[in-house]
Amino acid sequence: MHNLTKNNYIWSIILIIILFFVQIFSTIHYPKKYHTMKSLFNSDVLVLFQTPSTKFGRDMIVSQKKLIVPVIENKINNYELEKFYNPKKIRAVVCYIPNKERYIIELKGLYQNFEMLNLWEDTDLIIFYPKDFILSEKSKNNMNKMIMIQYDDVEEGTEWDGPIAADDCKPLKGSKEALAHPNGGCKGGEALYGKYAFINSFKFFIDSSIKTVLSNYRYILKTDADVFLTPRFKNTFPEKKVMVGNGGYSADIKTQKRLKDVSSKLKYNHFNIFNVGATWYGNSEDIIKLGDLSYNATKYIYKNEFLHYHPGWAEWYIGVSSMYGSEIAANHLFGKDKLEKTDLIDNHASSSNDISSVLHVHCWPSGDFYSKSAYLEGKYKDKKPNPNSTQINEYAFNIIKNSESL
Repeated sequence: MHNLTKNNYIWSIILIIILFFVQIFSTIHYPKKYHTMKSLFNSDVLVLFQTPSTKFGRDMIVSQKKLIVPVIENKINNYELEKFYNPKKIRAVVCYIPNKERYIIELKGLYQNFEMLNLWEDTDLIIFYPKDFILSEKSKNNMNKMIMIQYDDVEEGTEWDGPIAADDCKPLKGSKEALAHPNGGCKGGEALYGKYAFINSFKFFIDSSIKTVLSNYRYILKTDADVFLTPRFKNTFPEKKVMVGNGGYSADIKTQKRLKDVSSKLKYNHFNIFNVGATWYGNSEDIIKLGDLSYNATKYIYKNEFLHYHPGWAEWYIGVSSMYGSEIAANHLFGKDKLEKTDLIDNHASSSNDISSVLHVHCWPSGDFYSKSAYLEGKYKDKKPNPNSTQINEYAFNIIKNSESL
């Protein structure tokens, strides 16, 4: 009996030593993955892992953890989190899709883009969407490789209701000065804006559970759905920079001065990098930080910086608060050494330049081909795509046209 107890003790010591060295090895060789997976298993998030494809592309092994949904500022309702852990997936393309048909059409184009470039090899497409999403069963079956996370938008709750203008707010609605700017003017006691839906584009970055999931990836591209990724994007990974495109919202010197003044109020640094675009590309840690700080900066601006003065677009306009906030956040976090504003991202879909000259194409308002508004209005219904063309506009049209069957 004594020998048996002694043997059990020895084997227990050996097992502890083995486990110790396994943990050390994992931490050294896979520091980020080890930490992230440990966090996932200790979190209260329902995690789904992908196994080899079935008829619908998903055969799930579900963790036994009870799903407990975190509540952020008491405004976010339940969502279902689907995560497929695959060590080969080093990059995520993330975007929010509102519950409207035109955005579903854009999503189909983005999905078709992934199919055409076979980005699935090392990249996940992660879509955040509101409840009562209108994606058809046919589309769900045809688009079964993307990861979808239900995440309630600002329609739920009052947190992002429009702020009320102060009694001394200028210029007054209807005045000559107000009429000089689109959407200009204000009136004391009235809301300056409705619910600020644009915050949905990066609101999910403040959620600790989603941060944990996104930190699994080495790189993140945060973008909109009305975009096209190029063959050059497939093999381009920003190692030391945070890449952003052009925003086009602060050409006015008055706007730029106000943005610097707001930065000073918040005790943030601003390095005169203006017009930061809506698309961000960099390592996951940087993009998550940028999303988090952009949210907080936007909230301050939206709630405080238009109460007394709201001339309208493009001098100082509440409707682009999220662009102002993300510019301020990007400058403060990364400065001139790390923040790279480039034409490689958010390039115009109406351009006739060669597709090899850019990484990422965005649908800007335009009367030229390719225009998403013209497409949605049916103006290209008789036009045939040219799959052999290397022009940006033809490339965009070819993708969106081939997405119609999804």
